[in-house]
Amino acid sequence: MPHNELKHISRELINEFMEYESMLVHDNKMSIDEYWEMREKLIFRLCHYHPIELDNSLFTENGKMGIRNNVFNTILVPPIYDEIPYAVPHRYYTVAINDGKYGIVKADGKGTVIFPFIYDLAYELGDGHYVGAFCVTLNGKQGIVSVCRDITRTEVEPIYDLVEHPFNGHFTFLKKDGKWGLWNYDHFLPPVYDDVFIPEVMGWIMVKKDGKWGYIDENNEYTNDINKAFLYHFKY
Repeated sequence: MPHNELKHISRELINEFMEYESMLVHDNKMSIDEYWEMREKLIFRLCHYHPIELDNSLFTENGKMGIRNNVFNTILVPPIYDEIPYAVPHRYYTVAINDGKYGIVKADGKGTVIFPFIYDLAYELGDGHYVGAFCVTLNGKQGIVSVCRDITRTEVEPIYDLVEHPFNGHFTFLKKDGKWGLWNYDHFLPPVYDDVFIPEVMGWIMVKKDGKWGYIDENNEYTNDINKAFLYHFKY
């Protein structure tokens, strides 16, 4: 295939990607799942015809940091923040730092503030299981906030001693006053257990209470009857 024709095909696909991204980010016409399905197909087509990276990178200007898209050469976050810990690989939201405080901003070309710069620390949770969920630290305590299509929500109040998300895990562990609980978008267990264990192959949640191991039933209550243990279905 001639180079000019190859370049033309790639440009058409890039324009298609930008149009769909605009639909999601600005017009809210697509669900996130639909977007990701479309994006994966488009990336495959782009790579098949012409190797190209759809990645973003950090850049500095006048001592301030921003995020630029390397393919379209567009500014996703302008250089108006003291620091951005890492470049988000996709065009949604990112952690930024101003005056020593952490906040969450939108990669919309303006760096619109989604969560204010009040946190001692903030980082994105998960490794693909969560979308737009962040662990935040405020006054020495940790919690979880989330954002989707600019709708913000405090999932877990910052009152916990520890919020810990294991690698490739489907639940986030919560610890308070020496007790353990769990959180994900569908389930919340308050930290009232001595220990928590999740054998994900089986899909159970096992908890230790009063020195004895048991299970969580469909009502999120403790039971020592395995026949009443609720089987969680995980999506891969």
